[in-house]
Amino acid sequence: MRLGVGLASFAVAPEGQPHIDVDVAPAQNFGFAEDRGSFASEVHSHARHQLLYASEGSLTLFASGLFWFLPAGRAAWIPPGVPHKVEARGQVALRTVYFANVVTSHAAPTECRVFQLPRLGEELLFSAMAYDAEASPTREADLIFSLLAELATRWAAEPSLLYMQVPQSPELRRAVTYLETNLATRVRVTDVAKEARLSVRSLHRQFKRELGLSFRAYDSRLRVVCAMASLAEPGSRVTSVAMNVGFESFGAFARAFRRIAGESPSAYRERFER
Repeated sequence: MRLGVGLASFAVAPEGQPHIDVDVAPAQNFGFAEDRGSFASEVHSHARHQLLYASEGSLTLFASGLFWFLPAGRAAWIPPGVPHKVEARGQVALRTVYFANVVTSHAAPTECRVFQLPRLGEELLFSAMAYDAEASPTREADLIFSLLAELATRWAAEPSLLYMQVPQSPELRRAVTYLETNLATRVRVTDVAKEARLSVRSLHRQFKRELGLSFRAYDSRLRVVCAMASLAEPGSRVTSVAMNVGFESFGAFARAFRRIAGESPSAYRERFER
């Protein structure tokens, strides 16, 4: 599976246009629900805080030179004014909440944060879907949105480290695109350097300087993140995914997955089956 990070240009896709103008919606806080197929939004920002979530399928969030994979169970807090882009591949059940004012005992994040959304948070978020952008304020709605904001800002204080940096230089964009298009094989660093038009030594230095990871560490994390995207798809098989992202044995895949994702690939997959 290609995530398109190597040449990420935040291209416009008309089908990704929002159906509502978030910033002029009458309701102070509201939920937005939509079941749809693949889409890619424009780069955009809101004047409101956003809690982004997919109850089925998966999303990819791009912001501040990074991208995060959001399978079901993982939410993103997007602060006001932060330019971002959202993509989905395949069917997705989008469930998101917008907050005009967030007053909590825990400071709201000032940058995008991705975190595991516990069952309580999911139930509160689903309850918020009953109050759309035109809904009149009620005491019950105020309680739901206040509690959801309070808890979400607390959960966001312990963000997921499963993000990837989007390369900025043309050399590393070429290198990462080559890695993406050759996921099923363990590529040689000499081939990647040739594709990037760099020496092997310069390639190693530029990965560390620009992306904060060694070449092999970035390569392994990219393969695990792509595996997470594949494992979220209905009918996926862990052993097949392991081979499709270039691991020679299931054991090697399981060790890399647990080291990077913090759980076994089988346990991760079981959450989607449930």
